[in-house]
Amino acid sequence: MITANPKNEFVLDFDRDPIRRAVFSIVQKEPEKYILVNDDTVLHRIRLHEKGILLDVGYHIDFVLEIMSDSQTKVQIIVSRKIGAIDNQTEVHNSNYILKEITDKFSSYLSGKVDESGKAVIPKNDGCIGVLVLLILVSYFFLW
Repeated sequence: MITANPKNEFVLDFDRDPIRRAVFSIVQKEPEKYILVNDDTVLHRIRLHEKGILLDVGYHIDFVLEIMSDSQTKVQIIVSRKIGAIDNQTEVHNSNYILKEITDKFSSYLSGKVDESGKAVIPKNDGCIGVLVLLILVSYFFLW
């Protein structure tokens, strides 16, 4: 099952420069996680790479910018596999998670919501940890 690459699209009340600065802030503030792969100033595309772990080669994150007016820019954020296609449920889940995380970080840098170290302030999603703790507790009680 191959699915379309997940994508978010926004029309923002900013010209291109602050949008570009927000994208570059992601790489500058988290160089251990993101690498700038390409900054195409002709086609107005910026490609980041989210580093993978162990055998995972990671994901590309493309920002496509289109000027709508002097004060508005359309932004598309697209997540894709570095190698191959998003073709199983785990990859769909991972790419959707990456899209949400990168969109939150982009929004934080664009709006200036950063902590004292200059990193993006994004909402935490503790739901997965809660489910994991619950499963561990249930398993523990059933095994004893």
